[in-house]
Amino acid sequence: MKRLALLFWLLASVTTSAQNVIFSEDVITRPTAASRTYMTIVGGTPKLIRAGSQPIADLTPAYSLTGLRNMSVTPDRVWLNESGKEGMFVYQPTNTTAVDNGGATWVVTSSGKRYRYQPENGRISIVRFGADSLGQSSSVNAFTAAQASGFDVDVPPGLYAMPQSLTLNLSRFSMRGRATLDFTMLSSGTAIHIRGDGSGNPYRNITNELAGLTLVGPGMGTSTKGLVFDTPAEGGTSHLLLRNMAICAFGTGVELRQNAYIQNFNFVNIYANGIGVNVPGGIGWNAGERISLSQCSLFNNLTGLQASNGEADIYLSMCSLDYNSVQINTTGTLIELHGCHIEGKNYSSAPIVASGYGANIKFIGGRMLNTENTADPTAIVSCSNGAAVDFYLTDLHNMEVSGAYFATGNARHQVTIVRPRFYEVPNIPLFISEYHDMLADGGMEASSIQDGWKVVGTGTQVSATRLQSGDGNAEVELTLTTTNPRSGSKSMRWQKRYGGGSAAGFWLTTPVTAEAVAVRLFYRSDIAGTGFLNYIWTNAGNTKYEVFGTETLSLTTGASSYTEKRFSLPIRRPLWATHLLITLNGDSLGPGFLYLDDWQLAPY
Repeated sequence: MKRLALLFWLLASVTTSAQNVIFSEDVITRPTAASRTYMTIVGGTPKLIRAGSQPIADLTPAYSLTGLRNMSVTPDRVWLNESGKEGMFVYQPTNTTAVDNGGATWVVTSSGKRYRYQPENGRISIVRFGADSLGQSSSVNAFTAAQASGFDVDVPPGLYAMPQSLTLNLSRFSMRGRATLDFTMLSSGTAIHIRGDGSGNPYRNITNELAGLTLVGPGMGTSTKGLVFDTPAEGGTSHLLLRNMAICAFGTGVELRQNAYIQNFNFVNIYANGIGVNVPGGIGWNAGERISLSQCSLFNNLTGLQASNGEADIYLSMCSLDYNSVQINTTGTLIELHGCHIEGKNYSSAPIVASGYGANIKFIGGRMLNTENTADPTAIVSCSNGAAVDFYLTDLHNMEVSGAYFATGNARHQVTIVRPRFYEVPNIPLFISEYHDMLADGGMEASSIQDGWKVVGTGTQVSATRLQSGDGNAEVELTLTTTNPRSGSKSMRWQKRYGGGSAAGFWLTTPVTAEAVAVRLFYRSDIAGTGFLNYIWTNAGNTKYEVFGTETLSLTTGASSYTEKRFSLPIRRPLWATHLLITLNGDSLGPGFLYLDDWQLAPY
């Protein structure tokens, strides 16, 4: 009797479907000890299953692809045991249209029953669609088919040959992997066109991502593009994320076009392209709003970041722009960098270029440096046509330039450096442009002498700029002349009539309110001997003065060019000082002329 009761208890304890299958949920709901087991009564071969969770494949009928297509029964779930297509398939009783694709996602039985693949984690492998991870055959069709599956797509490690362009609708799925997509056979066009048909209200779109892939193109000298974000529908390509990507060897690495906005790039390397990231102008609506690059690297491109769309604003945080021939070039776009690192060397032109109203580049913190220069650009910043470039608390290192100006262009006066941090200062120009000159006429182009010039020495003081001998001739004099200008049409000429031993010199007095001053001046000698140039701080009443520095000038007659003088360190103003006095002691000089031009005193 006890044996009969035990048999009935076993029969009552086993839950079966119409096909006598025990499902895992039936097992795991029973509060039994993990060490206990149950015996199935499925078919003619009993199977022991342990209490707790069991792999679903152990509890479901298994079929080959042919067996499933020819199956006469209709179980709720079956396990496809086909190489490369393994997995759970679930019966879809209401579906009458799905096409059998060989078990990638659908199988249709001979009686018209449709079974859909159900991945355990909601993600499907690209290999199920025939992708070749060895790169021996094209995988373009596999990628196209995978995105239609309705699942997120995994790309297993490997090399995938992509000889044609690919379009991905990232508003509907995400794609992740750790693989290389080989577009080296692409002769023109776009490697991957990112589009979408998401909500007309972009803020209802979920953030899908493209992650973990390396895209390799045919070369930076081609017209190809790596990733292009572009779609006619508003919001279609917004709110997307690129993460842990590498994009290299295209004419353009990444391009953001129509309705490509609110995009996020995290840990993306974009290198060895003609243009790293491009936001072109004149391309339609909603291009480039709030583009975010975080911890990305743009390096070894001809141009790192290029933007022409006046509606765009691009934000970089903790990014590196390294060894791009031109680091940033904008003709209308706001570009803001926070804590970024900009490094390069041997620039043939200004690495930072801004042109046009609306073009505004802001460097906030971070560091910009040049390394091992053997050739210097004419300037670090080219700013023109209403643009602006600002540096706030930015470390600037080794900014050597051949033209000695940090900024050039007709809007160079809109380049500002606020509280910079310098190291290895001797190689950096201590001024921005001549528009920041404290002198009224440092270029010596006015019709009369404008600034606080005064000659000193022997003779009668006829005016501040003329000492006259008894015969009426000038003994020491400063005049504006068209002889030997360095730039423009004029220079300032200092004349000494008599030779060594006769007192002669000049003063230039300039009011200063800045904490420090950068000094740069040019002279051309037609006078022989040794003179001394002194930099002196003084106050308005000339009751106190302090010599900051003295430079020796070894002069010769007949010099054919100008010599530059500038301090390698800023001249810091004492709190009591109100004026900077630059003097020349020419007592030891012989008779002759000294030409002065392009003198600059800039706030530092």
